[in-house]
Amino acid sequence: MPRNVKGFTLVEILVTAIILSLAITGMLMSFVYTQVIIINNTHKVNASFIMNQEFEEVQRRSIPIEVENWINESYKRIYSLPASSAGLTNYKVTLKDLGDIVTYDAGTLKHVYAAVTLDGKRILEGEMLSSIQE
Repeated sequence: MPRNVKGFTLVEILVTAIILSLAITGMLMSFVYTQVIIINNTHKVNASFIMNQEFEEVQRRSIPIEVENWINESYKRIYSLPASSAGLTNYKVTLKDLGDIVTYDAGTLKHVYAAVTLDGKRILEGEMLSSIQE
């Protein structure tokens, strides 16, 4: 004799709970991962801004001794820029003189390497050529 039972069985409740917990966990992990990507990209944008500013300063100085002084003093420069809601983040820049390149028509070019670091981790690095007076 079949009974007229209303409600859910224990198996149905457990399966529903497992499916909901998997869906919620997946959504939470995607939010956390998205936040990490946003922070990393913010650091890269800030590092790009810093590197561009450093390269412009090298190009602004056309006398060799001024360029060398700017490069040699780079380890002292720390940029504080906003990277998250926690406040300012300190980025360190390092410039290295990779030598001079003598050309026939453009004069002497200074080959400069730059690296921007955050907490000892290199975020961005690049190189540039800048014309200098002889």
